[in-house]
Amino acid sequence: MQPNQNPNVPPAPPVDLAGGRPGIPNPVPPQPSTTPALLMTAAIFFGLGFVLAMLIFGTGGDSVSDQDLQAAVDTRLTEIAPTPMPTATPLPSQPMEVLLTDYSPTLGPSDAPVKIVEFSDYLCPYCGRFHEQTFKPLIEHYGNLVQVAYREYPVIGTQLTEKIALSALCINEQGKYWDYIDLLWPNQTSIRSGLLTSDGTAINEDSTVLADYAEVVGADMDAYTTCVADGRYNDEVQADLQTGYSFGINGTPTFYINGKPLIGAQPIEVFMDVIDAELVAQGVTPPDRPSNESTISGAS
Repeated sequence: MQPNQNPNVPPAPPVDLAGGRPGIPNPVPPQPSTTPALLMTAAIFFGLGFVLAMLIFGTGGDSVSDQDLQAAVDTRLTEIAPTPMPTATPLPSQPMEVLLTDYSPTLGPSDAPVKIVEFSDYLCPYCGRFHEQTFKPLIEHYGNLVQVAYREYPVIGTQLTEKIALSALCINEQGKYWDYIDLLWPNQTSIRSGLLTSDGTAINEDSTVLADYAEVVGADMDAYTTCVADGRYNDEVQADLQTGYSFGINGTPTFYINGKPLIGAQPIEVFMDVIDAELVAQGVTPPDRPSNESTISGAS
């Protein structure tokens, strides 16, 4: 499954909310081009036509045997065969001391043999799908064998997601981060709408949608409001963003499992394969998998 390509989220509002930061492009998933294929098709037909003409006129108009024709076509196809396109350079592994920070929300013991660092955007539909369908079953399956850390990567709504990220990190101060984001993922569309003015052209600075969810999880609202008003974690959000760019991350969600990259909201089996391999490499026996892995992921 490719990251950030879900049509269920409404299109971006007609306003530049990207913040206009110099030197920081908004990553866009590459779109396939049909031009090379069309050009290659045209070249093949032209080349084959040239072969047929040479055979016919080269024999003075006499008939050409099927064997000679097939041999000539095979030779020409070999000559004009396209050079294989280079594949995209995969993301390199990263050392855990670079991936982990002292401010990132974490879940699980610090001495867990497998550490998963997630770079996500709260408005990313595939990030939401991962958390709604895969995250909890994965944590329940591995228990204390894994620790998860979350890093902010606001690349979709940018300014909107930066506001959500600040709110979430302020909630993290109170130990309620994971409860808080459990409410955010299934409500991405309403949160996005709530953060915009009624005409969808600007950020609604008076919006209470994030504070409302903070109240639902039982946050100390005075402490939360002060934290948000002070922009206490704005620098940390930007640090995470810069770190992700430096790694070459151009889509969300992106995970690092013991430093090794895994891109996209992959099926739970893919995560299990990687985690099990990491456990075995450390001499730890992975837990038995259920007979039907899709059952624990909630997939149909």
